[in-house]
Amino acid sequence: KIVRYSPYDFNVPSYQIDPFESVYDTPAKEFRISVIKLGKNEIVERFPQNSLEVLLITEGTINIRWQNNHMEKQLEFHQGNSILIPAFLRNYTIVPQTSSMIFRVRVPTQDNLIENHHNLM
Repeated sequence: KIVRYSPYDFNVPSYQIDPFESVYDTPAKEFRISVIKLGKNEIVERFPQNSLEVLLITEGTINIRWQNNHMEKQLEFHQGNSILIPAFLRNYTIVPQTSSMIFRVRVPTQDNLIENHHNLM
């Protein structure tokens, strides 16, 4: 079978969960995809809720900060990098060094599924 590729615009419905992040309403139940758009000084904190997350940096440079044994840790990431956020991490902070776009993929918990269902109604 031959697959033909032709670019076209398509619209995936989304909803805002805060001023920086929009969640895409996809039919997949196994994961949630969202996009975080930040200006240079727009710092956000995220709470994984006992769920694995993957961040994909598509534009910009960011620092990720988190606490480990009461010590703050920080790593820098650039466009093209991907980051695995482990499920045991309670929270982390995204600190953009430049305007940045980050795609966030996470495994929804039962609470996330209920919350998302209510947001779509």
